[in-house]
Amino acid sequence: MRRLSRSTDTRSTSSACSFDPARDGFGFANPSGPSGGRLGSLLYGRGLCFGMSAASLAAFCGVERRWLRPLSRLSPDPALIGDLRRYHLLQFRPPTVLRVVRGWVRTRGGRPERVAGRIRVAGDPDPHILCFGPRAGRGFFGRLALAHAVVPYRLEEAEGELLVYVYDPEFPKDRKRKIVFRRTGGESFGRFRYGRFDSREGWGIVPLPLSSALTCTLRPEL
Repeated sequence: MRRLSRSTDTRSTSSACSFDPARDGFGFANPSGPSGGRLGSLLYGRGLCFGMSAASLAAFCGVERRWLRPLSRLSPDPALIGDLRRYHLLQFRPPTVLRVVRGWVRTRGGRPERVAGRIRVAGDPDPHILCFGPRAGRGFFGRLALAHAVVPYRLEEAEGELLVYVYDPEFPKDRKRKIVFRRTGGESFGRFRYGRFDSREGWGIVPLPLSSALTCTLRPEL
């Protein structure tokens, strides 16, 4: 496996890269529903968005090489679903949880003004998985159950907006999915919106470096 380098520069300078969600993402939708009893339903019942995001990004970076590429041609057979579940479980490992909590505190719950401009996309050193989750306040645990993860792969900025194009496992092969950050006065991006996730409704984004997830189990070079 190839080593992932850790970048000390928190601002991405990439405006585009070769990651294509129609090729480098999985070609099937995020599988959800009852799975393997009560524990399986708790862990996988809402799908494998984190696992699919981490796995696709790891394959794109050359860290994961067990699957034939492009990933979009793979079928969701039991072996692949098992692999994606193992990737999905990485988010619950203590080192990953600690890194997410630290990021959540540092960005004050994933506030847009503390996240925009710091996102590393696929193709950057140690790219990010973007984790949608709740900020502190009422409804925290209800929103936590609806958390989501995507892969950023292109940044565009124009007319007071920052567009972050993402691979979303819930929308396979869709090249039009994007998070929109908007300026709310001055130079700061004070709001983001992506589907049901809106910073004005208590949602935040925590960028998680891919290496922080993979170091939990993938060895020795990570």
